[in-house]
Parts: sequence; structure tokens; C-alpha cells
Amino acid sequence: MRNKHLLILAALLLASPAAAQQHRQPEDHLEPEGAILGGTAFSASYDMLVRDLLHDAYDMSVDVRMVALPSFVPEYAVGLRSFETTGTGAVKRIARGAPYRIFVLSPQAQIWTYESISSLKRGQEQAFDKIGNSRQQAAITELEAKVPTNPHDLKIDRCEADISGVLGDRIVQLWGKMLLATRYSAQYSAGFDGVSYHFSASVPKAGMLAGQVWTPDRNSATGTLVILAGTMRAGCEKQATMTELDRLTTELEQRLRKGEGR
Repeated sequence: MRNKHLLILAALLLASPAAAQQHRQPEDHLEPEGAILGGTAFSASYDMLVRDLLHDAYDMSVDVRMVALPSFVPEYAVGLRSFETTGTGAVKRIARGAPYRIFVLSPQAQIWTYESISSLKRGQEQAFDKIGNSRQQAAITELEAKVPTNPHDLKIDRCEADISGVLGDRIVQLWGKMLLATRYSAQYSAGFDGVSYHFSASVPKAGMLAGQVWTPDRNSATGTLVILAGTMRAGCEKQATMTELDRLTTELEQRLRKGEGR
């Protein structure tokens, strides 16, 4: 269950933020994505809106992607897409394989704001008195001022940057290995704050795979994968170098080799 969904529950139930410290990622692997049919999706409308607004992250040219859902700042998507250059020098997107480009998509305001507005409006309808209704309306007005009325008018910032085919291939392989190891943990591993990270890719001989992790420990394979994706974003935005990205790729390769040797 996504942490931002739990924030709404926490607010309604007056839960203590300290409860978030009771759950940590107990095992070092991605966990299966929640599914609507499986009964684990808290807000299907939010999931659909995120995918709709960040739809370019699901283009056929995309080899690997991560969608991050922070609690208090805008969501974002990062990954690698394949491309080729035509005879005129124009870039044409293709299905899979090197050469690659890093891509980043980030809305200028948090998409979750729309879910919060809807939740508050539902609460307003159930308010027992005028004071409660007035407070709900004040909160709604404050949130509505942060986003366009129509979610599809929300501006999405975009970034693309070149990456070497060799490094891109290594990252694609690592993404696949992590996704192939996706499984359930014996212990619930989410909390009331932090960030949930959602990884997916079409893996050879396995098809489209997806896995998620909530605020993993840095000293772990899942933690390194998250930092790797974050560095891809930073590299695209000129805040990190390809050398740093190469170093993190090597770190994750080493972690997975150690895991295979156990």
C-alpha cells in the first residue's frame, strides 16, 4: 500500500507519525505491485491518473522505468528509452536496445493533490456541523490553488540526456535481474511517510514485470537500485556525472553477485 494513501488514513484516524518507524524493509528484494483485482490497491483513481499524466514513461520506446511517489513533493518518472537517428539527423524512437537516452518526467505540482481534494470533499459532505464544513472548505480552497482545475492541464517538466550504449545495457540488465527476483516478504514493509518506488520493464523471456519497494535501506540492493535511478535523474538534470552513474551501476552489480554467491 502506498505511503501517501496511508497518510490520508493517518490524518483521519489521528495516528502518530512515529508509527512509521515500526515497519522497515525486512528483505532485500522488490515486492509485487498491488493490483486492483487482488484487493490491495488503495486508490485506483490516483494510480490511473499518475500513469495517465506520466504516460510518456510507458511509451513503447522505454526499456526500463521507475515511478517514484513521495509523500510531500511531486511524483516523477525516470528511465531509459531507445532511439535512433534518421538520415536527416532527427531522433526516432524505437522499440528496444542501445543507443539509449535517460528520460525524466516530473509534474510541477503533486498529482496526489487531486486525490486529497476529492477526499476532503467527501469528508465535507459528511461533516456534522458548519464549523467542520467550513474547515474542510478552507483546506479544499488551499489545495485547489496549487493545481489546475483539470489535471490534464498540469504541466509536466521533461528532460532527456544521452548515455553510452555499454552503460545503458548494464543498467537494463540490472533492472531485469532485480525484477526477476521480485517476491513477497514475510513482513509488512510500508509506513506512513517515506517514498514508494515502482520499477517495471519488459524482461527478455519473462515479459513485462513490475516490482515496488518502500524507502529501502541504502546499504542494500534495493537501496542501491533506488539511488541508481535517482542518479539517472540527477545526470539528466546536470546535477550528477556519468562517472557517478557508472560507479553506482558497478556497486549494484557487485551486490547482486554477492547475493548469488550465498
